[in-house]
Amino acid sequence: MNAINAQSVIAPSGTMKIDRFEYAIETNSAPSVIAELNNLPVRTINGAMIYIRDVAHVRDGSPPQTNIVRG
Repeated sequence: MNAINAQSVIAPSGTMKIDRFEYAIETNSAPSVIAELNNLPVRTINGAMIYIRDVAHVRDGSPPQTNIVRG
């Protein structure tokens, strides 16, 4: 859990000014696909990088939504 929290960061990286508008720029290091979480490093042991895929398998285990809500 700590390794995932440390690697999945959305951090401000500055601003960009276009004409009279100034926009906040953020750097998003969070994976866009769930399977990419398997490639996050957990720690280094004796110079070897250990990844989540070495100790677990990350997948989306949620069942697909089958209900409809109308208001």
